[in-house]
Amino acid sequence: MPRIYDATFQEKLLTNKIIWLEGPIGAGKSTYAATILAEADMQFETIDFKSKEVNTKFSSLNEQELKWYFNQCAVYLLKDAQYYKGLQALMDLVLAQEISATLVLTTAFKAGMNEELREAIQWEGLSFYFPPMSFYELANANGMVYEEKNLENRLVFGSVFEQFTMNEDYYIEQLNQQLENILTHQLGVFERVNKKKSLYRLLQLLALRMGESISYNELGDIVDLDNETVERYIQLFQSAHLLIVLPAMFNDKRYEVKKQHVVYFIDNGIRNALIQNFTPFEDRFDQEILWKNWLISERFKWLRITHKNPNFYFWKSHTRQFIDLIEVEENEVFAMRCTWNKKKKIKAPPLFSTYYNHVIFKSINRSTYLGFLTKK
Repeated sequence: MPRIYDATFQEKLLTNKIIWLEGPIGAGKSTYAATILAEADMQFETIDFKSKEVNTKFSSLNEQELKWYFNQCAVYLLKDAQYYKGLQALMDLVLAQEISATLVLTTAFKAGMNEELREAIQWEGLSFYFPPMSFYELANANGMVYEEKNLENRLVFGSVFEQFTMNEDYYIEQLNQQLENILTHQLGVFERVNKKKSLYRLLQLLALRMGESISYNELGDIVDLDNETVERYIQLFQSAHLLIVLPAMFNDKRYEVKKQHVVYFIDNGIRNALIQNFTPFEDRFDQEILWKNWLISERFKWLRITHKNPNFYFWKSHTRQFIDLIEVEENEVFAMRCTWNKKKKIKAPPLFSTYYNHVIFKSINRSTYLGFLTKK
């Protein structure tokens, strides 16, 4: 299925030596890259660094051997390149023109490259975020009528599935398998986090508290982890493209909450797999939070795939006034609250309006969400 940046990806591929695709595990990054390369009639070799045997082989190569090997083909597709410890050295050889091949990297986690190189790749527009298909892309491929009709399925099973053509058991099995791969292979083995039960308990708690303001101390008390470990695990989940974490926005005004966060999941299906709740949307008690998570994750995906990277926040007062999402980019600030009920009108909380009267506020519901999801 086509992605929104197909043309840009193809153009960059023809004129640059390093292209980087990053996104959640199981999103189809390597398949996408291989398809684009084949369509462009480019000779390429795929190297899967998820294999321990492959990793050992390439880690043992010295500089001269690397130069020889990676000059044998025009393009190398480095699948799961985050596992390759020699990635920085290999990229340095390419940038120094000691290797003439083009490298196409796919990663599902933070890759082993220095921050200067990472920022340079992103600045040049050579990094592409590859999440599950966004609503905009799905609507273009399947038609708006289909996506509107299946919106409630998306809120329960997420956007991992391009279309809903199988029975419910199939989707549940696939989501559970993906969750197991994330915990066991991605977080548990390669990141040397041996506390799978603790990881799972924390993720479950975050799934149950999704959309609520939380403190790391409070989470640690519940799952019996110290504050620093909770923070480190949540950073791991972010790096693995599982979570969107919003810090509190504050300006030292009276009654503002400062030291809390709100967590959302990049995909509704993974969240529901964590709590093992695939009850049809119409019968659920958490309709509002599923709707909120879907809207915020879709907005996040849209901005990332269009190479936008604003800062996300939430806002809360000690008197329980709440803003779901605040988007800050340069001098523009946008705030929103959302509701599933398309007839319900929501106004900005009085304190927020007083403290931040320059901020654009909108209420997002089933009648107004389309413009919100694709606003640039």
